[in-house]
Amino acid sequence: MSNVIPYPRIPEEKKFSSGVKHSRYLNILSKIAADVITPAANNARLAACVVHKNNIVAFGVNEMKSHPFQAKYGKNKDSVYLHAETSAIKNALKYISLEQLKSSTLYICRVKFSDSSKTKMIFGLSKPCSGCFRCINSFDIGKVIYTLDGEDFAHL
Repeated sequence: MSNVIPYPRIPEEKKFSSGVKHSRYLNILSKIAADVITPAANNARLAACVVHKNNIVAFGVNEMKSHPFQAKYGKNKDSVYLHAETSAIKNALKYISLEQLKSSTLYICRVKFSDSSKTKMIFGLSKPCSGCFRCINSFDIGKVIYTLDGEDFAHL
């Protein structure tokens, strides 16, 4: 018997009218989020990535690690631990310009256990918090795709 917990997947045929298969990036993020094992990850297993011209530029996960970048965008003065979204944006700035970041897409994925037996994971709502919204807006990122509860996703 395997101890591997299956992580959720969005069916490949799910897409917005633009034709972009966002499931490709969200399915990669679901695996990364499922592997996040930190004290902060009990109910908040999140992963995010910045995609520019169909290439993943940077990843981020929520961490119990304070950082001045997160402190600038925290939803309150005690919210100084890196969130997946701000971590991905911070990491992307090492590889692409501000102009390239503006034309990029930010993907956010949350996974959670479906029940107390912790044998199966499902998608959870990963809509950015108010602090992450401020970060996204300050870098003028136009497209944000995030998971909803179940096998669906939405965009901002």
